[in-house]
Amino acid sequence: MEHRDIADPDLEGPFTLKVYESDKEAISDGSWHHTERHLKPDTTASGYRPIILKDVGEDDVHVIAELVEVLPGA
Repeated sequence: MEHRDIADPDLEGPFTLKVYESDKEAISDGSWHHTERHLKPDTTASGYRPIILKDVGEDDVHVIAELVEVLPGA
């Protein structure tokens, strides 16, 4: 993910590689919006912290890539 105004505290840059989760809220018209986005490190190593994004606009956060599968032997 990328956000121009937030830096990953672990890597100190605008990009991060984390496990994405979000909390959503239903709107009366049947749609929904994100209330919080959680970017969690996928490691058991100490020192890595999740990034919690609250009240961030849909156009402010961009998914750059998605890890779909790890290939055998990679």
